[in-house]
Amino acid sequence: MKRSISRFFTAAIFLLISTISPALAFKLDPISRVFEPAGAGATQSYQIINDTSEQIAVELSMVERK
Repeated sequence: MKRSISRFFTAAIFLLISTISPALAFKLDPISRVFEPAGAGATQSYQIINDTSEQIAVELSMVERK
């Protein structure tokens, strides 16, 4: 009885983890940058690397430090 409950929870955890993994399957390169107000440092780029065949949605926000 205890073994069947243990197997059930193991299978449930495995299914939960396998459904979460696509959400964690992209990388942002580089993770941060420092922009300049003008000149060559005012324009910079990031690369989003998607390790899966599924489409992902990415939201971007920027703030100004004072």
